Amino acid sequence: MMTTGGGNILSSIPVYEQPLIRGLTALDQLVRLDVSVRPGLSELEFTQLFAKCTCGLIMMRRVFKDHECFVIPRQPPPTIIDLTLDADDQSIQSTGALPTIIDLTTDSDDDST
Repeated sequence: MMTTGGGNILSSIPVYEQPLIRGLTALDQLVRLDVSVRPGLSELEFTQLFAKCTCGLIMMRRVFKDHECFVIPRQPPPTIIDLTLDADDQSIQSTGALPTIIDLTTDSDDDST
């Protein structure tokens, strides 16, 4: 049985207020993507944590304001219309890396168009 007053053993223990509930920091949220206890983020938390630039890079929102785009968007190769290409010219090989070449010098016997 405990008594109140000067002889109470618990009176020497300091009493603190309940800590304020703070939101998760960006690091806390990032860690939650790879933990086994309470894993993952809601869609809202995810969109508040990450940002996608028009250059295609995805980064945390806190660094987005300092981001400078260094990635050049990939553009398809240009189309070249060659009016001098011979039908037996084998110097141009058809690969995806080379520009598209349209040969306007060949005869078309097909009148179905």
